[in-house]
Amino acid sequence: MQAPYNEITIQSLLRKLRIFNREIGEYELFAITENFDYVVKLSNGKILITIEELQEDEKDALTTESLVVIAKRFVPSGQTMTAPPQAAVETEVSQGPAVKTTIFWTILAAGLVIMLILGGLGYVDVVNKQAKPIARKTVETYKEKVMTIGEIERAKPLQFLLLRSDYKKNFWGTKIRLQCSVKNTATVVSYKDVKLQVTHYSDTKAILGTREYILFDNFPSQSEKELELKIENLKHTDSISCKILSAKVD
Repeated sequence: MQAPYNEITIQSLLRKLRIFNREIGEYELFAITENFDYVVKLSNGKILITIEELQEDEKDALTTESLVVIAKRFVPSGQTMTAPPQAAVETEVSQGPAVKTTIFWTILAAGLVIMLILGGLGYVDVVNKQAKPIARKTVETYKEKVMTIGEIERAKPLQFLLLRSDYKKNFWGTKIRLQCSVKNTATVVSYKDVKLQVTHYSDTKAILGTREYILFDNFPSQSEKELELKIENLKHTDSISCKILSAKVD
């Protein structure tokens, strides 16, 4: 028998999914399909989570790619979610031999109802026994997933730092005032000491030389800063370009 999952488990997984899809609303209730998958009703829509994904999440085995796939299943209110068709219930009672068939199916349906009631009692008992340890474990799982995202941002700062630059030469053309705007798009990691490479070009676009400079400042996550550098110009420089080479984790 597959292990059941309760509201605490689902809400924990929803918090992780919002990292990848901020449109996902607040939890309201859930229903279990005939395949034991979970259809979760949200304040602004619904989302389908399979039993296998909940099992993987319980084992801390859901990857970032898997979380993205689940988050894309969010269906806003007003749109329909495909559900498996349910068989129609026979309501007509025919006369003659068909009456025996109807009685047979009625008895069978009653037996199934009794089995479902007994199974439901067992489900409630299991949930009561497992709720507390599952709650503790899901909180730990969420922290570990956030750490995984942080590790990616620490390892690849260039993927999360965006640079816009502009420059002006002084009257004599010997110095350049370089204006930089650095945006940190990371979700949890802050950076500092951003290293820039400035390349000087002639009017024929030949490279005259490159120089490196460090922006000694802190760049918090989800923020943008504007800085200014005054640098020496190279002779015969017609234009320059600027890019980020590296950054340290704050």
